[in-house]
Amino acid sequence: AFGMGIDKSNVRWIIHYNLPKNIESYYQEIGRAGRDGLPADALLFYSYADVAMQTEMLKETPPDRKEIQEAKLERLKQYCETDICRRRVLLSYFNEIADHDCGNCDVCRNPPKRFDATILAQKALSAIVRTEEKIAMSVLIDILRGSNTNLNRVKAYDQLKTFGAGRDLKTNEWADYISQMLNSGVMDIAYDDGHKFKLNESSKLILKGEKNVQLAKFVSYLESGKSGTQTVLTEKLPKLDKKKLLETDLLTYLKNIRKELADQQMISPYLIFNDKTLEDMAQKRPANAIDMLDVTGVSNSKYNLYGTYFTDAISDFLLSKAKEGHRIEGSTFLITYDYYKKGLTPEQIAKERNLNAVTIYSHLVKLFIEGKKDINLAHYVTNEEVKIIYEASKSIPNLLPTEIKPIFELLEGKYQYHQIRIALSLAKFQ
Repeated sequence: AFGMGIDKSNVRWIIHYNLPKNIESYYQEIGRAGRDGLPADALLFYSYADVAMQTEMLKETPPDRKEIQEAKLERLKQYCETDICRRRVLLSYFNEIADHDCGNCDVCRNPPKRFDATILAQKALSAIVRTEEKIAMSVLIDILRGSNTNLNRVKAYDQLKTFGAGRDLKTNEWADYISQMLNSGVMDIAYDDGHKFKLNESSKLILKGEKNVQLAKFVSYLESGKSGTQTVLTEKLPKLDKKKLLETDLLTYLKNIRKELADQQMISPYLIFNDKTLEDMAQKRPANAIDMLDVTGVSNSKYNLYGTYFTDAISDFLLSKAKEGHRIEGSTFLITYDYYKKGLTPEQIAKERNLNAVTIYSHLVKLFIEGKKDINLAHYVTNEEVKIIYEASKSIPNLLPTEIKPIFELLEGKYQYHQIRIALSLAKFQ
């Protein structure tokens, strides 16, 4: 796993190639992922050989610590083998109760068959209560199954009301269900007191019948297909979302741009913008300063340093996609802008695009307003014309910003609609 000294917010994967020593270590290590708030994945490779190796390593541990470490290793083994939501297991370990499954772990995505196990839980908890919370797993199972053991006779456990209350289940079934109960917070375990089971607040509610317990149906080793066979899980692929695919491609493009910029400045990429910011940027596609400052994580200082660099990159990306035939909102303006940068006049652009010249002029005005200040609108109207048209607009009461016709009529058609739009835009931004 990643070393504990790592300090990056955008870690997307945590991979454990070997089993950690305990759940505390595992929990802390997977916590290194997704600190920027975006989704991250944790993958744990687990085999019995890992457990054997960890057990061997504990042989040199002092006796007073060895028992606790072995118990913690067993709990991690249970976590790896659990049939319930893994997030619930983790929270339960730290004495936190989750009232719903996470929906993200492998167990939630490929859920086992569940059943109402409230009565089973009540039987187990009742046995724990009647033995004054002084028994561990093996003794609890013996009591529930009504086993004729020496301990049960000496301790008079065979006289308990719950003795033999669960003899309809096999030992391995009870072991599985009790492990699930422990992992889901039905009861607690005292590692420093002989692994004895202890009741908690959930236990009391279950015993009173005020809370139900759902467990995964026990599946034997052979039935599970684990003996020499491999189960392949498949999911139905979702319908392709073209908009989402475009967003994903743009995000990849922006990450590449960020890396190039970071390499030039010899800094870490996340110091420019973190992944969460780029993801929001890919979704919103800002075209100007106002839009860019609305992106998560883009401050005025960040915009001054990198804003234009990324708005230009977004424009270039969308333009390239539009030329490939993708239908992208706003791409018609980008195409006009591309022709303009190549030196074509509005009339020439209109001819190339088979559009009206008035439409092209309106494109240029919109692009100018949205921040493309390299568009020289002053080339199409004189300063005197700007002054005349602006003064005319101010003389019309209650004129809406988008209204052009009243100005056109007031000036008796002397100026065309596109000239009026251009003059008003220049007057506003001068």
